[in-house]
This record gives sequence, C-alpha cells and structure tokens, in this order.
Amino acid sequence: GFYPVGLRVTDFQKDHEATGQKLLTAARKAVDEDGAEALILGCTMEIGFHKVLQREVGVPVIDPATAAFERAQYLAHLKATSDWHPSRKHSCEAPPKHEIQKMKFFDSRESYGNRIVLSSQPNQQETNDVQSKTQGHVSQPRRHIAL
Repeated sequence: GFYPVGLRVTDFQKDHEATGQKLLTAARKAVDEDGAEALILGCTMEIGFHKVLQREVGVPVIDPATAAFERAQYLAHLKATSDWHPSRKHSCEAPPKHEIQKMKFFDSRESYGNRIVLSSQPNQQETNDVQSKTQGHVSQPRRHIAL
C-alpha cells in the first residue's frame, strides 16, 4: 500500500528528526498492521533514512536514490564486461548519426538537473583489484561519479 507522510518533496530534508518520525510511523503501520515484508521509500529526497527504518521495523527498506544509482552502476559494469547493449534487430532503431548531429542535441555541455557520469570502461588496475579481493570472483568495480 501507499502510506503518505504529509510532506512536500522540499520538506524531507528540512527537519530530519520530524521526517524520520513520520517515516517510522508509516513504516510501522505498513509492517505491523498490513504485513509488509519490505518497504520502498517513495521519494529520492528520503535518502539517508532507510538504515534507521530498516533497523527499527526489521524488514528491508529500499532507498530509491541508492537503488537507481546501483542499477546504473550495474548496467555500466555489464556493458563493460559483457558487451551487452539494447537490441535494435526488429525495432527501436537509432536515428542515423547525421540526423542526430543535425539536431545539435549534444553540442552543449550543459545538462538538466543533477548529472551522474559513470565510466563504462573500468581501468585494468581497478579490475585487477576487484579480482584479487574476490579471489577470482568478479564483482562490479566502483565507478567515479560527478554530481
């Protein structure tokens, strides 16, 4: 279910104690009264509250900001290590390069909102470090990000 806490997006980070209490009340209702086995916070501005909530209510609490970042990091890792990419075999064909250049979408370095840049190519030292720490099991290497 959905459990609104009565805060606007810009209010979540203003008073951490008050926000935490509202989130905890909603989390307890979801778990104790409605039997939730996991919780997904509904706003990326709730970042930082998942650990306390998880400890207090005893079920996994997913922070959408962290989950989105981890997903992007994982996809960059897959692309770098598995050469995975979207299939264009039967649909979704990308426009020809000359049409994209004509639209001038990528001529400006400015971006809208927050920007996270993930390298899709891990450097060899990073890959070696990950392999040695995991004794041959390759896990996803950490990427540098820019916000």
